[in-house]
Amino acid sequence: MTTKTVMAALALLVPSLLAAGPAEKVDPVAEGFPIWTGVTDKNYVQGRELCPSDLRHKVTIVIEIEPAEKLVDHFEAMIPLVTRSSSFALGFGANWEDAALPRDFITVISLRGMGKKEVQAYKDLLDNKDKSIKDKTLLSTLSRIAGCTTYCDLSFEGAPDTAGKRPYVYVFGPTGAEPIAHGPLATSKKEVNDAIAKGRKEISGWDPKWRPFFGNIAEPKFNTSLAKTIEKGKKAKKAPLGPVAKGLLADVKSSDAEKAKEAQVLYDAIEQTRSDLVLRIGLEAGACPHGAYCDIQQLLKYWPAESKQVEAALKRIETAPSAKMMGEILIKLKEWGDPAFTCKNAGESKAIVAKLQKMKKSLAPIKESTNITTQNGALLLDMRIDDLITQMPSKVALK
Repeated sequence: MTTKTVMAALALLVPSLLAAGPAEKVDPVAEGFPIWTGVTDKNYVQGRELCPSDLRHKVTIVIEIEPAEKLVDHFEAMIPLVTRSSSFALGFGANWEDAALPRDFITVISLRGMGKKEVQAYKDLLDNKDKSIKDKTLLSTLSRIAGCTTYCDLSFEGAPDTAGKRPYVYVFGPTGAEPIAHGPLATSKKEVNDAIAKGRKEISGWDPKWRPFFGNIAEPKFNTSLAKTIEKGKKAKKAPLGPVAKGLLADVKSSDAEKAKEAQVLYDAIEQTRSDLVLRIGLEAGACPHGAYCDIQQLLKYWPAESKQVEAALKRIETAPSAKMMGEILIKLKEWGDPAFTCKNAGESKAIVAKLQKMKKSLAPIKESTNITTQNGALLLDMRIDDLITQMPSKVALK
């Protein structure tokens, strides 16, 4: 990044009234991708905690709002965009073990020019402390953990001055450094909806589709350390991705545009995978504690430093009946159920079947648990074991 570009980015950082502090450190970003600023712990207000990578390679909506006498009057216009965001609820017949978090669309509210009192007033509204507001559904939609993320002064390099025009909305597509639509929220609904449709159409045409760790890169051409680390993680207890991410950030600055672009996609895919796991664990901890346990093991395998992020979830899991034991079973079922998994010979296949049958016996009393969450989890694991017992003979490697 050139000195001129750095200075431009810093000039766009609206000084936060919350606290004075050192200038924000912004990671390098390849040309053609948005440079997000203000996505910091200090600026976090509520909702999902993000990293800048969470706002790239998807349809990203940013709604800027500023202090107003009747702030709640703006909420109703924001709701359609918020409810289409990364809010997540399991549909009928679905379960956490197989459910995938939506990742193609995200909405973020940016509180611009708000001091401590204004930010607290915003939070008080969401906490239903203003009893004059009758629409409680509106407030609960905005305050859900995965519903609408809010930061102070979240912005991007090149953003225009929108003071006096807010609520102001930006729509970024999955590619490109500039918004594909923007304007005052009240007068830009058609442009916003058209831009969202355009962005989603672009994502639907990706081949390959976006996947954890690799994004929409079929096979990395320039950096092979990621694939090697993921492969190592299939057997090793620890396979830290920190050194890989550091290497990719260096490649992002490459003068070779193709290399820089690939590095940016891979770096963002790694960061999104980590961020999605943290979110998922928080959502699963109560509804599917054994699933949360399984995901925590994956998180700590690749990102050992994230242990503090899951402390609360681990405490909930410890109080859930049989959650750890069921989580260990789920880890093995995912390993053996992976389409790429093969047995070396018929003997290994039989040995795994014997282990599966032993797991089935250990789940038998848990299926009768009076704790409905535990009982449902055990029943689902039992069905998964039955399916895998049937499949295992076909997983023997052909000579």
